[in-house]
Amino acid sequence: TALVTFGDFPKQVSDTYGMVNIRIMSFNIRFDNDGDVRQGDGWADRAESVAAIIDKYMPDVVGIQEALGNQIDDIWKRLHALRGSDANPKHQYEWFGEGRHGGEAGEYSPLLYNAARIRKKDGATFWLSLTPFVKNSKAFDAKLPRICTWARFSLIAEPRQDICVFNTHYDHVGVKAQTFSSVLLRHAMFKITQGTGAPVILTGDLNCTPGSLPLERLQAQGDDDKVVYEYQDERGGPIRTSGPKLDLVNAREAGEAVGKRDAPTFTGFNGEEGVVIDHIL
Repeated sequence: TALVTFGDFPKQVSDTYGMVNIRIMSFNIRFDNDGDVRQGDGWADRAESVAAIIDKYMPDVVGIQEALGNQIDDIWKRLHALRGSDANPKHQYEWFGEGRHGGEAGEYSPLLYNAARIRKKDGATFWLSLTPFVKNSKAFDAKLPRICTWARFSLIAEPRQDICVFNTHYDHVGVKAQTFSSVLLRHAMFKITQGTGAPVILTGDLNCTPGSLPLERLQAQGDDDKVVYEYQDERGGPIRTSGPKLDLVNAREAGEAVGKRDAPTFTGFNGEEGVVIDHIL
């Protein structure tokens, strides 16, 4: 299910640059697999609809989860066909990311961005593990390697203003891994944006519901803020942190969400009953 929100930058940014509106989408597209094909929900039957949803809302940035390389290619080609004339395109999507097993292997958590509105300045993929810069690594009780892809963008309309967008997909089994992932992400977001004044946006399938410990830790609202984790930096040196405080606000509460704010985001293709596990902060 796609989670879409519209919102303005924080007051300190608006005071400096004027009101800047941004449109963000988080979209778990479900990985391409034979089981879904047998049940009539295969990727070939869904690809057109996925691209049509993105084309309809024209988000500035889409955080996609569970995407295999062929699915990213399909989405890009379909969006290119939908963009209109080359002389006056309504959007111009590009993407950035890496597979969770390293390089092109495994599921991506890529960032799709509208190059007609924003420019990518830099970015990277790291792993949600005690060794974030070791490809294919995982943490604690995680069943699978999990990643976060981030990018720093500047707005074409206001090139002095950067925004940093992080996109991730938490493990679906390991609660300890989920909680650690929240601490790791908070530290990464703080370090990457430190001293820049750039707003931070997080999109993701967090596999956890509102009020859960991993989500509370992500927003630094839990009772265990004194729990300290140690993991390695890019050079293999130790980092000890409980996660710095960040002002991450759930877009369901603050942004102009599309549709019902409490609508389920995991429904198993039935589109009705389900739970909220996808978030924009």
